[in-house]
Amino acid sequence: MRIEVNLLPPSYFEAKKRQQMILLGIAGGGLALALIVAFNVMKFIQANSLAKQIQAVEAEQKKYETVLVELERIRSQQAQVEEREKLVKDLIKFQIQWPQVLVNFAKAIPATVWISSMKSTDGGKRSFTLEGRAISKQAVVDFLRNIQIMPGIEMATINQIVETGTGSSNTSFLISFTVTM
Repeated sequence: MRIEVNLLPPSYFEAKKRQQMILLGIAGGGLALALIVAFNVMKFIQANSLAKQIQAVEAEQKKYETVLVELERIRSQQAQVEEREKLVKDLIKFQIQWPQVLVNFAKAIPATVWISSMKSTDGGKRSFTLEGRAISKQAVVDFLRNIQIMPGIEMATINQIVETGTGSSNTSFLISFTVTM
């Protein structure tokens, strides 16, 4: 059995305990300070990483803005091309094969009929009116029949026929028709 005798005064133990508590408090404060510094360093590193990512995204956005501007220019050009294409298709759709129409008219006009004018009634698209003179009403009727059987001519009708008196061309007339070729 062993007996221990404590020769140190109790104040020594209290001072030693106080010293340990102070060291423990300093160590805890240092640890807390180290954690705060580490947390702030992590946040700083994270902020720098996010800033680099933002710069990369902004650079990519600028690249896409250039592409977007080019795309808008191309869309504008495409709209212009489509508008012109529609115009050309409309022109082709309403295009009249005048050489063939005039050849057919030359063949359809009897020797006793004279054409003085041909006017468009719809802005030059398809409907026309012929004005002329003839020896008789029968010559006008014969001319109308010839027009009615012409290919590419529809709705040929006499609008007006007037006998003006005696002479070689005493009948004036108006004939309307539509060209389909």
